[in-house]
Amino acid sequence: MNSEIYAGEVKKLQETIFTLLEPYLDQNYHVYQHNYYNHVTIAETLLSRQVRVCGTIRVNRGLPPEMKNKSQSLKCGETTVRRKGEILLQSCRDTRVVNMISTIHDSTMVDVPRRKEEVKKKPICIFQYNMFMKGADRADQYSSYYSLLRKTVKWPKKVAFWLINCALFNSFRIYQKLNPTSKMRYKEFLLQVAKDWATDKVETDTDAARPGTSTQTPRVPHEDPPGRLSGDMRKYVLEKIVGSEWGKRKYPARRCHVCAAHKQGSETWYICKFCLVPLHKGECFQRYHTLKHY
Repeated sequence: MNSEIYAGEVKKLQETIFTLLEPYLDQNYHVYQHNYYNHVTIAETLLSRQVRVCGTIRVNRGLPPEMKNKSQSLKCGETTVRRKGEILLQSCRDTRVVNMISTIHDSTMVDVPRRKEEVKKKPICIFQYNMFMKGADRADQYSSYYSLLRKTVKWPKKVAFWLINCALFNSFRIYQKLNPTSKMRYKEFLLQVAKDWATDKVETDTDAARPGTSTQTPRVPHEDPPGRLSGDMRKYVLEKIVGSEWGKRKYPARRCHVCAAHKQGSETWYICKFCLVPLHKGECFQRYHTLKHY
């Protein structure tokens, strides 16, 4: 996925959009985007390159004057439509007026289930926009609750804080995916991350099961832990594998995870305390914590 920070200088908005969509031009892709990036002219240009768009649009981005006036007098559930070739402009009032632009849909109305078994009619462009954009909107919603953004004279600082915000939310979603039974809320997750950063110590729910002098070493996880490539080598510590009290081996060993990936059967006496993965000292340990494809 391409990304580029739009600074409002040097490049125009349309040029930035085309830079991001360069790999997908002339391939009949559908793009759903926020109102900041939508304009009638941009929709026309993208359509000429076989990219169709759908999204909300601001009233000063090419809406006809008569449509602006008509949309203000709409009652709840009413819509008004204008077409320019394959470009659809549609305004609909629910709790407020929503202006849409689409080169994908027509003006069809569909039934949308609501709470208490109610059904409400909405334009299909709004229904599908909500369906495909809900992930981005939810990320923005969560990020706004406990935002790191502060007023600053230098905009790069704000961008850096925004990127940290995004990283924290992505980490929270990964945590939820890996721990489906956890009921930790986003605020609690942020507080735990802040504590870990402040103390320079990583605490997890499985700390009690970590290998120690008398605790048997747990089994190797089925998937690589997401924190194995954090770059902070201080938290990756090798400890000797502890066998069960009924084990026959004086020095318990397990197959090295990196060697196993290369179809080698070499065993090691050590395990990473953080990742719970058996590794040889030296090259295997270094490769596992620095390379994506070790």
